Amino acid sequence: MESNLVQWVLCDNELKEMASEHNEKIKIVKEKKENLGKQILNEIDIDNKDKKDLPTFNIPSMGTSISPQSINSYESYTNKFYKECFTKYFDSEEKADELISFMKSSRKIVKKSVLKRDMLISMED
Repeated sequence: MESNLVQWVLCDNELKEMASEHNEKIKIVKEKKENLGKQILNEIDIDNKDKKDLPTFNIPSMGTSISPQSINSYESYTNKFYKECFTKYFDSEEKADELISFMKSSRKIVKKSVLKRDMLISMED
């Protein structure tokens, strides 16, 4: 069992190191892509054009076409959002709280067994 625990910690360390390296690289590429996208969309002035007037950019050598689009992005369902909506709907903050409590208590629970790691000492280089 001790050997398995040590191996588990080593795997956990490796995963965290890999994730850290990749996440940083992914973050940099995402930021670059987002900035380029903003520049492209600013040049197109998408907000002041009809959908039919928007261009499509074909890049045959990459087997790709790119078309600007407007999409709707909705806020997440959060307890704050539910409370605001339910308070408006019921015209009562108490009824809103009661419904949120009912919803929370009605959620299905799936019990899982997992290993949880707590760092006891600082592992400095």
